[in-house]
Amino acid sequence: MNNPFRYAPSEEIQALAVDLFARIDSDPALSAAFSEGKMLGILRVRGGVLYGFSGNAAGRNKIDGFVPPVFDLLDPDGHFKKEEAEISEINHRIQSLLEDTEYEAARQRTMLAKARLDRWTVEEKEKMAAAKAKRARDRESGARSEEDLIRESQFEKAEFRRGKKGLEAILEQARSREEAYTHEINLLRAQTKARSDSLQNWIFDQFTVHNALGECRSIAQIFRDNGITAPGGTGECAGIKLLEFAFRNGLEPVELGELWYGKPLGDGLRQSGVFYPSCNSKCAPLMGFMLKGLQIDEDVKPDSYRIAYIDREIIVADKPSGMLSVPGRTGDISLLDLLEKEYGEVLPVHRLDMDTSGLILFARNPEVQQTISAAFENRLVQKHYYAVIDGPVKEDSGTISLSIAPDWDNRPRQKVAEDGKEARTLYQVTRRLHDGRTEVLLKPLTGRTHQLRIHCVHPSGLGHPISGDRLYGSKKTGALLLHAAHLELRYDSKIVSIDSPRPSYWPED
Repeated sequence: MNNPFRYAPSEEIQALAVDLFARIDSDPALSAAFSEGKMLGILRVRGGVLYGFSGNAAGRNKIDGFVPPVFDLLDPDGHFKKEEAEISEINHRIQSLLEDTEYEAARQRTMLAKARLDRWTVEEKEKMAAAKAKRARDRESGARSEEDLIRESQFEKAEFRRGKKGLEAILEQARSREEAYTHEINLLRAQTKARSDSLQNWIFDQFTVHNALGECRSIAQIFRDNGITAPGGTGECAGIKLLEFAFRNGLEPVELGELWYGKPLGDGLRQSGVFYPSCNSKCAPLMGFMLKGLQIDEDVKPDSYRIAYIDREIIVADKPSGMLSVPGRTGDISLLDLLEKEYGEVLPVHRLDMDTSGLILFARNPEVQQTISAAFENRLVQKHYYAVIDGPVKEDSGTISLSIAPDWDNRPRQKVAEDGKEARTLYQVTRRLHDGRTEVLLKPLTGRTHQLRIHCVHPSGLGHPISGDRLYGSKKTGALLLHAAHLELRYDSKIVSIDSPRPSYWPED
């Protein structure tokens, strides 16, 4: 079977996707159910094919022609719907209390009483300070006796205490009325959280999945074994539904493909008809268990790296596509592992994505690592990349400014977000290929995760994914055509400038 996290869809599964879309488009009810945007799945099994969709569609989790959910949460007589209704009722009570006019009036009375107390306290203290200053002058001039001055001071203090105590009593009365509401609201919110958490744990105990070895585990157990907590919605992705249906029915999975149907998702990085890999946050732990017993297709092993520059302080290596920069979760050998084996102490300064080829810099001692890391942070390092993208680029050059944030539900994907970190890239078209693709030179001015990949694919960027970028929807097979071609570093009065030729598989025309 193909690797759900690193694959290019075969011609067979692409043809099945065309037929699936035609079936949906010809059925008004079906197209309406999916039109707002839905991740669909296709699983080729030995002797047949299965179809699935993620989550619910138009409030339904069962639709003819698609596999059922792993566990039916929409059963009206089931524990989930009953408990969900009771939690919703508690939330309704909370909202009613928040909107109660008496609660709002109590809050206003509290604010007014507090403001009155604060204002009175300031004014009285100013009066007392003025009176104290006058007594000091009278004491110095002998205009009044000491006993008279002391009596006046004591009276003022007593009056201040009496006045403050009265206003504090008014504030306390107002506050107690407000707190009667807030106490009830907080109790209800605590109930909601406790019951929601309990319900979520119950769900993950009910969701059980199988693998090709015949083993069965709950979502809760699988995530506990991995030392992590399952996010909401785990177990409802199309790929998980399809594999579970196959295992429960004795079917042998051959190839899985997941693709988007309908309106583009949010930031435009999910486009209708484009295949995407399974997500890491929800699916990776489950599939790590579910794929046991299946022979998973391996990517072609990357070519060996080469040393582009080396001295006593740094190493610049030319990394092939498909090789990890540093050790990851998969346990695969990384470039850092290889360099340490050959040269001893080697420390990372920056990274390239596993599928990106080209120049990457390492330090040979902690002091140099710190110095060069500071140079990266201060943007004293120039990096230029070549990329081939899957379509035409209108302008010959320009600047892309799109802020980027992690897409937590679909890690390791990133997304464009207003509250993300600033990301800017200069681009220049270098070649327009005969097949409609475009080669561009990319100069990142910031160093965000997946910056170049996002800036190329986003509609407000270049509008097309980089060729071979399976994570962001490229329909092209083969290696990712993103190459770190130039690196220039200035540190300790030294200038290191290195170039790397494009890989041999790069398109010539």
